[in-house]
Amino acid sequence: MRALLKRITLLAASVVTLLVVALDSWAQVPPALLFWRAGLTFGIVTAAGFAVGWILMRTVLRRRYEEWQLTQPPPRARADR
Repeated sequence: MRALLKRITLLAASVVTLLVVALDSWAQVPPALLFWRAGLTFGIVTAAGFAVGWILMRTVLRRRYEEWQLTQPPPRARADR
C-alpha cells in the first residue's frame, strides 16, 4: 500500500510539473524561472502527497489494530491472593 501511495504521489508530481513546464514554455518564461517553478511545483505536490499518504496509512493501521483488538480474547481476571 505504501509503495502504491508513493508511486501515485510521484506520478502526480511529475504530471503537474510537466504541465507547469509546458505552460511556462508557451508563455516564454526565462529558463532560470522555468526551472525554479518546476522544482517548486514538484516539491509542493510531493510534500502534499506524502502528507496525505501518511494520514491514510495512519488511518488504515488504526482500523486494522481496532479490528485485531476485537478478535482477541478478553484478558483473564487476576486471582486474589
